[in-house]
Amino acid sequence: MDSFSTHSPSSGSSPQMSTEDFMDQLKTQLAQAYAEEFLETVRGKCFEKCITKPGSSLSGSESSCISRGTAN
Repeated sequence: MDSFSTHSPSSGSSPQMSTEDFMDQLKTQLAQAYAEEFLETVRGKCFEKCITKPGSSLSGSESSCISRGTAN
């Protein structure tokens, strides 16, 4: 009767995460990472396409460009 063959010892007093819980957490973290990467890409493309003269405020044409989403 080897108790280690079916259950691995848990570290500390917290119960081990189930495989399903782990996969759910991993999917959530991946989705967040993909969303952050997407937003950074969109932000960069909008800046490159719409911001012609970086400054402390947007010009009317820059603001319109961003609003229209013409940075495709």
